[in-house]
Amino acid sequence: HGLSINPEHAHLWAAKGLLRSEQGMEEAALDCYATALALKPDLVEVYANRAVLHFSAGRITEAVADLDQALRRDGPRDELDSHRVVGARRQIR
Repeated sequence: HGLSINPEHAHLWAAKGLLRSEQGMEEAALDCYATALALKPDLVEVYANRAVLHFSAGRITEAVADLDQALRRDGPRDELDSHRVVGARRQIR
């Protein structure tokens, strides 16, 4: 597969993370996302996807931190802002 040819390709790691997430393999997805961000820290979609995993697992603080990172990197404002508000409300509870 592509990563065996080019293991430094951050977008492939991000895609693998999304696939693992959809397969219910949370730890593997988080590892893939971490690798993608280590290779290319400006991947907004990876922060957003990782935030979804954290949020689903009840790790609200981590989810909000990832959404903040995505917002700092000029992600899609409306969607990220609304997710950030939901996360902040859950933190307060």
